[in-house]
Amino acid sequence: MLRILDDKNESKKDFVRSAPTIDQFISLEEQTQFKQLLEQLDQLGIKYKYNSSLVRGLDYYSELVFEFILANNDQAQSTLIGGGCYQNLIAELTNKPLKAIGFALSIERFISYLDDKTKDSLINQDQKPRYLLINLVPNKELATLNLSQELINHNYQVYYQHKLNKVDKAIKYALRAKFTHLIIMGNDEWSKQTMTIKDLSSQTQQTIKYKEFIK
Repeated sequence: MLRILDDKNESKKDFVRSAPTIDQFISLEEQTQFKQLLEQLDQLGIKYKYNSSLVRGLDYYSELVFEFILANNDQAQSTLIGGGCYQNLIAELTNKPLKAIGFALSIERFISYLDDKTKDSLINQDQKPRYLLINLVPNKELATLNLSQELINHNYQVYYQHKLNKVDKAIKYALRAKFTHLIIMGNDEWSKQTMTIKDLSSQTQQTIKYKEFIK
């Protein structure tokens, strides 16, 4: 039924414009969560546009849906990624409650927009160290997310696992997932603007200034 919000038929657009918007029907809790999400996007410097008419074609989506659109693109098809949350689907299939989020990616379209340098980097990424980033300090989750993005922007392969806040558990996880290094951010690291990096093959570690690491 919600697909009418995205209908391209001119005869239906007046109806859609005069119809109630979907944000009039979400709960106060959902409004608060959505506001927090937008604040986090702002802090991360991620540009976005709110669209109350955006819908996805699959009925199992609930709560948030999204699209990633290539900026400054004149081509008709500029959407690279589309997806959303499906908070009830897994419970319906397995009787086990598990919230999830997913997306579909147009591989061919995505590759067509990459420059040669980026393509070469993706091809050779298996030869690069893989870093698992963990944060041990409460209320530093957003700062850690910012840190991971900065490292990615400097061509490091970094994955931030926000649920890991114990070093021993993080090491086990990293070894299972074939990470080569663990980046640990604790109170000392945050206060001194350093990172503790553990080499998982040699089991040695060093603490280094962040600015020195990204040179």
